[in-house]
Amino acid sequence: MQQPRLPAGAGAKGVDGPLGELAVGLSAGGAVLIGERVAGLGRLERRDSWRDRLGQGALGSLYVCDARPVLLRHVSGGRIALAMGVWEFTNDQGGVMLHVADGTNFKSARAPDGSKQRSLTDWVLADASWSGGEALHVVQLGDWFSVVCMWQHGSFTGWHINFQRPLRSSALGWDTEDLVLDIEVARDRSWSLRDLVDFERAVDEGHIDVEASAAVRRAVDVAVARLDRGEAPFLDGWTVPPELFVSPLALPLGWESLPS
Repeated sequence: MQQPRLPAGAGAKGVDGPLGELAVGLSAGGAVLIGERVAGLGRLERRDSWRDRLGQGALGSLYVCDARPVLLRHVSGGRIALAMGVWEFTNDQGGVMLHVADGTNFKSARAPDGSKQRSLTDWVLADASWSGGEALHVVQLGDWFSVVCMWQHGSFTGWHINFQRPLRSSALGWDTEDLVLDIEVARDRSWSLRDLVDFERAVDEGHIDVEASAAVRRAVDVAVARLDRGEAPFLDGWTVPPELFVSPLALPLGWESLPS
C-alpha cells in the first residue's frame, strides 16, 4: 500500500512502514486505548487505575496493533463526498479504529452556498478543517455504522453514531458511503436521533435505495442495543483522551482517484 505523506513534525520515520505498536485493551468487541509511547510521536502513560475508571471490569487480554496513516473517504453516487487523512489502528477482533486529529484539513461535501449539505442532489466538494477536538472512530467490519468517541480540550464529551455502508478497503485506506442519519450520545448515554428528515428525503429521492434504507433502520436498533447494554465503546468513565499523535495528517497524493 502506498503510504500517505506525513506533515512536518508528524514522525517521518513511519512513512516507509508501520509507525510502531500500541497496546489496546478490548472489551465486548470494542477497543480502549491504554498504551505507551508510539514511535516517539506521543505518549500515553500506562495506568492500571484506568481499568476501574472505564467501569466495565477487567479489559481482558491485551492485543498489539500497528498504527499507520490512511485515507478515509465517503463516496456517494460515484463522487467523493469526504476525503480525510487519519491514523488507523487495527486489531484482531475484526475492528478498525481511525483517529482524527484536531485541526485536520480535509475535503467535505457542502451546499453550493457553502452551508451544511442537506440534499444529495446538489452539492460541491469544498475545503474544510476539523475543529471538533480529538475523534476516535471505532468500527466493526460489516457494521452499517461507526461510533465516534469525542474529546474537547482533554475532556471526554460523548459519542456520535454515524450510519454508513460497511467499510471497504481502498488503495490508500478505507471507503464508505455516508447514509445521512446520525445519533448524538451524551456522556450519560442519553441519545437523540439527528437528520431524520434529510434521511427520509434521500430515500424518497432515490439516493439511498430500499435495501440500504432497511439496513440503516436495523443498524439503529443494533447500535442502540449496544448503547443500552453499555458495550464498548459506550463505556463509563472515559476521562483520558486518545492523544496518539500531535500532528494532523495531510491528504495523500492520489486521494481523488476512484476505481474505474
